[in-house]
Formats: sequence, C-alpha cells, structure tokens
Amino acid sequence: MIKKWAHLSYRYAWLIALLSIISLGFSIRLASHLKLRSDFAELLPDHYRSVKDLNITQERVGGLSNLLIGIESPDFAAGKQFVEDLVKKLETDLPPQTLQSIDYNVADIKAFFEKNKFLYIETPDLEEIYQRLDRSIKHEKLKKTGLLIDFADEDPKFNTKDIEEKYKSESAYGHYQEGYFTTEDGKLFAIVLRPYASSTSVSDARKLIADTEKIIQSLNPSHYHPQLKVGLAGKLKNFVREYDALVNDIFSTLFLVLAGVALAVYFYFRKLRSVGLMTLPVVIGCSWTFALTYYQIGYLTSQTAFLGSIIIGNGINYGLIVLARYFEERKAGQGVELSLTKTLETTWIATLASAITTSVGFGTLILTKVKGFSHFGFIGGVGLFFCWVATYFSLPAYIAISEKIWPLSQKALKGYRQGLFTKYLAQWTSRRPGTLLKIAGATGLLSVLALFLYIPNSLEYDFNKLKFAPPKVTDPWERGLHDRLTAIFPVSLSPVVILVNITDQAKEVCEVILNRKKILRDQSKVDTCKSLYSYIPEQQTEKLEILAKIRGLLSGSTWEFMNDSEKEKAQEFLETKDLKTVDLNDLPGRVVDRFKEKDGAQGKIVFVYSKKDAELWNGRNLIQFANEIRKNELKDGTVIYGSGQAVIFSDLLGAVAHDGPLAVVISFVAIMLVVLVSFWNIRQSWLVLIAFTLGIFWQVLWIYLFNIKLNFLNFIALPTTYGIGVDYAVNIVGRYKHEGRGGIQKTVTTTGGAVILCSITTIIGYLSLIISNSQALVSFGHIALIGEFTCLISALIILPAYILRRETQGKRLY
Repeated sequence: MIKKWAHLSYRYAWLIALLSIISLGFSIRLASHLKLRSDFAELLPDHYRSVKDLNITQERVGGLSNLLIGIESPDFAAGKQFVEDLVKKLETDLPPQTLQSIDYNVADIKAFFEKNKFLYIETPDLEEIYQRLDRSIKHEKLKKTGLLIDFADEDPKFNTKDIEEKYKSESAYGHYQEGYFTTEDGKLFAIVLRPYASSTSVSDARKLIADTEKIIQSLNPSHYHPQLKVGLAGKLKNFVREYDALVNDIFSTLFLVLAGVALAVYFYFRKLRSVGLMTLPVVIGCSWTFALTYYQIGYLTSQTAFLGSIIIGNGINYGLIVLARYFEERKAGQGVELSLTKTLETTWIATLASAITTSVGFGTLILTKVKGFSHFGFIGGVGLFFCWVATYFSLPAYIAISEKIWPLSQKALKGYRQGLFTKYLAQWTSRRPGTLLKIAGATGLLSVLALFLYIPNSLEYDFNKLKFAPPKVTDPWERGLHDRLTAIFPVSLSPVVILVNITDQAKEVCEVILNRKKILRDQSKVDTCKSLYSYIPEQQTEKLEILAKIRGLLSGSTWEFMNDSEKEKAQEFLETKDLKTVDLNDLPGRVVDRFKEKDGAQGKIVFVYSKKDAELWNGRNLIQFANEIRKNELKDGTVIYGSGQAVIFSDLLGAVAHDGPLAVVISFVAIMLVVLVSFWNIRQSWLVLIAFTLGIFWQVLWIYLFNIKLNFLNFIALPTTYGIGVDYAVNIVGRYKHEGRGGIQKTVTTTGGAVILCSITTIIGYLSLIISNSQALVSFGHIALIGEFTCLISALIILPAYILRRETQGKRLY
C-alpha cells in the first residue's frame, strides 16, 4: 500500500497538491469562526454545580462585573461638579438597558440610616443606654439633695461613646465627603458602573468602555480644573486588557514559532525548498484540526488557544524525519520515485507510532473531568495525528513537484551533510557506555526519591503565580488607579452572589452563613452576608418601647441635672418621637435596586463578602471561603448553593488534584501499550520504554529541584511530554531495527540529527509560551522544556549506551 501511494504521489503530484490546498482554504475558513473564551469557568464541565449556578446567576442578575471611573482633582468642588455632570451624561447618553446601576453618592442612604440609627442598634445595647441614662439621672438627683453616699471612684456620667464606636466601625460611609465615594482627603472620587451584559462578553465590555471614554472626553475634564484627571479601572477594564494581551500572545507566539521553525529547518537542510516543504503539511494539519474543533467544540480557551504553536512545533517532526530520509536516499544516488518509495517504507511505521503515542499522550486528557484538560487533549491529540496524515498525504507530492520544477543535482546533494554534530555525539557515547549507564542509574534513583518528596506538596496554591500579567500601563497614575479606587470601599465590589427561589429564604441563608462564621471564629474568611432583609431592623417594636422609656426619663426637671454634652446627646433621643417601624417600602431606592433581578424581582439575592485580609490569592484560604458559602442547608431541609469565582477556583483545584494524577498514570500506561503494539516485539519495545521512563523520571527530578508547582494548566505538560518525549526513542529504535546489529552509531548519526531537529522545533514551540503574559502558561513552558531535554538526552545518549553495552554482552536486542 505504501509503495502504491508513493507511486501515486509521484504520478499525480499536482492533483494531490491541489486537493491539499483546497482543503487548507476550506479549513481556514471554518477555523476563523472559532471564538475565544478566557473565563476560568470554561475550564470546568457544564454539569458542575458551581458552573450551572454561575450561569443561572448571570441569567437572572446580569454580568456581575463593574467598570470603575476614577476622578482625581486637587479641588473638591471641581471634582464634585465633574462627577455630577458625568453621571447625568452617562444616564442620558448610554444606550438603554446598558447599566443596572450607577453608584457614586450615598448621601441619601446615609441620611436614611442616620435618621433611623437607633432602630439598627441591637436591643441589649439600646437597653444599656436606657440603664446608663437612668443611673446618671438618679445619681445627679441624689447628689442635689445631699443624700448621696458615693462609694464609686467615678461619677456615673451619661456616656455612650463605647457603643457609638462599636457601630461607627460598622459604618460604610464614615469618610465619604458629602456622601461621594472619595478618599479621606476628598481628592479621588469613584463612580461604579454595573452593566447588565455578561462579564465574559468582550464586545460588550469594549463598547461600554468606548462609550464611557467618549462621554468623558465630551465633557472636557480640564475645563473643570487644569489638573483634573480621569481614568477607567475595574473588572471590565482588566478583562479587556487581559483579553487583548491574550490575543496578542496567540499571534505573536504563532509567528515566532513559524519563524523559528523555518530557520531551524533551513540551517539543518541548508536548502530553501525544505522550508516550504516542511511548512505546508503542518499548516494543513493545523487547519484541519481547528476546523474540526469548530464543529466539535466551537471555541478556544486560554489553555487551548496556544495549541497552534505546540502542534506546529511537534507536528512538523514527521515531515522532518521524511525529508531527512529522502535526502539521504537521493544522496545515495536513487531516483525521485524510488527515493520516495524507500523513504515512506522505512519511516511510516516509526512516525505513525510516534504520532499515535503523542496523540495518546494528549488524548488521555479527554478522560478527565476538567473541561480545559479534555479540550486540550482532544485538540492536541487530533492535531498531531492530522499532522502525520497531512505529511504522508501531501509531502510526497510536494517533493515530487519540487523535483520536477527544480531537480536536485548530485552537486547540490553533496552539500547536504547529515549528522555533522551527531557523528561526534555517537563516537563520544560509544567510548564510555558503562560510565553513562552508571550515571543514568544513580540519577534515576535520585529521581524516584524526588518523586516521593515532590508529590505531597506538588500543587500550586499561590494564585499570584497564576495571574495573567497584561502589559504595564505607561501612565503611572493610571497604573495604580485600580488599587486606589477599590481601597475607597470597605467591602469587595465583587461579592459572591447566592440566589434563592423564595424571598423568605434570603434572610435564613445569611443566618446560616453568619452562624458558621461564629463557629469558625478567626478561621472564617467571611466578612458579612447581606440580603435585602438585612436592612430591616429586628425587634423594632421592643426598640421603639425602649426609646419611649428613654424619652420619658428626659421629661420635666431632668435637664437641670445634665451638662451641655449630655444634653446634646440626650436631644437625639427626644427626636425619635416620630420614629416608626421600617419596612421594605421605606428603604432607599438604590438599596432596593441592588437586590433586583433583570425581570424586576427583588429580595431573592444574597451577597456574601470576604474579609479584606482573607488573602484569597492563597488557594487554601480560597478553598476555606468557598466551603463556607458553597452549601447552605435551611431549617426545612432545603439546600441553597453558592457559586462565583471562589467556588470555581476551588473546584478547579479539586479537579486537578483528582484528575491530574489519573491522567498521568493513564497516559503512561497507554503509551506503553501503543509502543508494544507498534513494534510488536518485546525487545524493541523494552528499548523504547527504558529511555522513555528514564527521561520522565529525570523530568520529575528537575521539576523538584527548580521547585515548580503544578496548577490547572501546567499539569497538562506531564502527559503531553510523555507522548512527545517517547517519539525520540521510537525513531531511534525504528532506525536501529533497519540498520541491524552494530548500527547504533549510524542510527544516531543519521536519524539522531533529525531527532535533534524535531526536538529543536518542539522547543521553539515551548519557548514561545515562556514569553506569554500568562504566568500559568509560562510554567507550562518550563515543565515541557525540561521534559524535552531529559527525553532527548535519554534517547540520544543513554539508549545508545545501553544498546552498545548489551551488544558487547552478546545480547539479542531485536
């Protein structure tokens, strides 16, 4: 069959080339429709409760995101006027149904709570105020009559300072000047825009940012004050920056990989035609892959978006092996068709085994529950196999066409000096096989020890090391704006949202969460929980009765026994005469609106805020917070679940911890089985597996020494390295089989050069990841690069040393 295909490729080269180009154009058109989703929720399966609950929340409430506007002015009046004008213009000029709310001033809310503050004091504290006032008045009366026998060290003056401090610390409005969201010095103002659109829709985010910037410029900020500055921050602004940096990374890494691979191919073969011959098949294989991805998945994530670079860096390897062998045959004086035939005959089994093992290394990830893993495995596994198919489908035809247009002369072929470096490497290895095997054995044992030391602390819990680092903002003022604006607010602007189905459940959910907080004490990561009913005071009737009793103490001649400060404090209680119970209809409109859903329903939203010092960048703290809010059982047995970024991340960590080791084991076992089936010879398979196993154990040793932790992205580098790393040993053993006993030096000299070139192109693909703005992706590149080097050294040095030693012992190896 291979002979027939070689003949057809030579005879119908132009037709095959035309078909391959047509398929390329068709596939690129389909692949261009792929969307890019950068949300971490996309990494988990849709059936996860945290994902389903998050989707329901976005449907009912909206985008759960914000855009912050920062206004800094040395003159408070100028800043205040600009804020007022900007808010009015935003309300009138932004398209209808763009925003859920615009928050910038809480003066009306502050006035409401100031008026009703005594209803929000806990009943025991209000009773304590009454007792203190009563004791103070009785003390002063007795003192006036001269009948007082004072045994106390201090007079019981009426004082509520300690109680005031207790509630002052709970106030969210203390330092705001005139109710505006400002810093304490009143120079920096904040406006919070909350859009309806999904927080993962980059087009909606861009439009809101562009519209907002246009409105800001139309007001001419410098007209209000020459030093007035305006800038945007918040989750939406960061989201767009990160998305743009991600897209830039995708295209820049792809360009670097293509350029780097082209240079490597040219310098190895020293023929310009080799660059085109190598590039076309792998680009065709990639286009087929992403066209199928469009049909099967429909989008790419922050994990899978970079697979183009990885597929090109690895998928080109099959063509490199074919072209190297073809030039070798042509240099030996064979004609074009005969050289193609012999090349395909001698390479297809080893390269197919290589493609299958690599695809299996990726494909085992499909078995995991992490959607990001399974997508990565599907695209990578299919992509590398498609590259093999594209190579054997189109490369022979391209070679034939190039020979027909521009035949290779023997003079040109003499310039092809294969294995200049590997010749010396083979000679060096052959002189010291025993020493090399002793070193391999010692380091192998160290690697086993490192594995047991590494596993218990292998997961990365510092999320600061996983963040996406977009390009720095050039303006120093705008660079720190986000942190300065969020510091204005006493609680997070992005609380966890929990939805209930019955309004009465909202209050009970908060009770469950706050009771859990009391039990956990300092270990709790929850700051507070708010429902709409959190703003309705409890025991209002009892409190109004106590206030009436206090007013009763302040009648008649009581005022004569008070000093000025006591009279001022007591006057506040006299003003409570008209105080009435507060219900939902009395709450300020903007408080109620915060708890409204898209359809106007209110009272079914619960906000849970983490502590400011919770340090949720620490994965262990984040898991603690997620566990506090994830599952809330009510008195009637109903369970209300919470979701949000914390729960999503927590589930991701759990999925990695559960599925990661499983994927590694399955990948290792599956590759062993593929090697056994491919060679169908236990001795040849054993040679491959010795080199492969040593390479991956060395990889563990260096990961341990460099203290590289595993996360939800770089974990993938382990099974994929297995699939790629085993290729080098497969190709060496495949060529050694053809050369026969005593042919290992020639194998390393010839095929070893192609293997090194294969590794170089793969390394170029991984090096491109290291320049990424995603720190998780950078760590992926580091682990993969380590695996590349260890598997390459094992295949080109230790494997030949082992074969040489066994040959000298008279052992049969094939």
